[in-house]
Amino acid sequence: MMALKLISTLSILVLASFAYKVWDKTKVPDDIPVQDVSKVKTIEFVCRILHKLRNLLAYLNFDIHIGRPVLSFAFDTMHYGIWPFTGNGESGKDNEIETYTRNMAGVPVIVHRSKIKDRKESQNKKAPQPVLIYFHGGGWEWLTASYPSPTLTAITRTLEIPTVSVEYRLAPEHPYPAGLEDCLAVTNYIIQHHKELNVDKNRIIIAGDSAGGNLAAAVSLQLKQKIWQQVLIYPLLQAMDFQTPSYRENSGKLKYIISASDVVDCISNYGNITPTSKTLLLDNRHVSEANRKSKYSSYVHSNLISKDITKLPSLQSYNTAADTAAVEDIEKTIFNPSFMPLMAESFESMPSTYIVTAHHDVLRDDGLFYAARLSNTSNVQPTTSVTTTFRTNTSLFHNSFLPRTIRVMKITLNAAHRQAS
Repeated sequence: MMALKLISTLSILVLASFAYKVWDKTKVPDDIPVQDVSKVKTIEFVCRILHKLRNLLAYLNFDIHIGRPVLSFAFDTMHYGIWPFTGNGESGKDNEIETYTRNMAGVPVIVHRSKIKDRKESQNKKAPQPVLIYFHGGGWEWLTASYPSPTLTAITRTLEIPTVSVEYRLAPEHPYPAGLEDCLAVTNYIIQHHKELNVDKNRIIIAGDSAGGNLAAAVSLQLKQKIWQQVLIYPLLQAMDFQTPSYRENSGKLKYIISASDVVDCISNYGNITPTSKTLLLDNRHVSEANRKSKYSSYVHSNLISKDITKLPSLQSYNTAADTAAVEDIEKTIFNPSFMPLMAESFESMPSTYIVTAHHDVLRDDGLFYAARLSNTSNVQPTTSVTTTFRTNTSLFHNSFLPRTIRVMKITLNAAHRQAS
């Protein structure tokens, strides 16, 4: 027994020493506002720990089927405030919200419903409600439908509308278009079964963060006016240029929260792009000279971005890889609007759109390009919010401080809800 206690004590001391060293080496850029420094450092520290955990699992030859549950458990632990610095220690359960799992069109989903709303209408015929369908982030290959649960329960409680989180198939086992097909299947199922689900089919809201924002935009592009609103949070919408102003400004700042290398890894796994070709993306040598001079270049040009946000110009010169076959193969994937929605030629008949981006985020310009193109090629005038600081996970540290993203999301959805009521 004494030996076990000694081993446990030594293990705790080793882990504490390791954590302290990681914390001490975690740096925050000088241009982060002072009121956000502690938050940014905490998130960068945790993401750095998770990166090291992922690297350790890879070193031990644990495949993604083992690594993914371990990392998901780590995220879920933080979501519900079990770690001292993440929240108030609540279990994450909510007596006002009913949460259950079910299948829709063969796809698992997690549903959150307001018990208060149901009680209010229990004596009368329930009026059809708007519904928010959420596609989680995680680079199309990590996390689960439970990841945004704290956020979605907060939205359900505030707006008294049901939310549905989709457990879409993940890469690399299920590359594009598997995840998108699942998101489309669930959305179409809800539209087709709106009476059974007591949903207002004219008020379907879809939302997602990061890779989930990509899926939400792709679903909107296909279903158009069947969708009432789309809410895109830090969306990843293009893979043509990894040297946009936001990539050049932010790639080295908070590299454990997200980096250009992370984005390229996720795009490559989702798009089933070979490891050899992946290096071309990271070096920005994956687009032919002809396409750099085509209409696509105007979709990712810095003149679409306000000078108040960045004064960096778009880079005009690139060295395209000599391997033309590899370049052509990559282009077939990245110029497909269902894969990267920013590449769509037109955005006519798109739903009302709310876009949230973060100033210190490599993906910032993707959302801004998309907003500008919606304004220029459709009748939609999107509402765009550029948070002044950094990208946060939509559920990470939910109990400790509600990210700006979620506050903006609540405000916009509340406004839309009042407008339609």
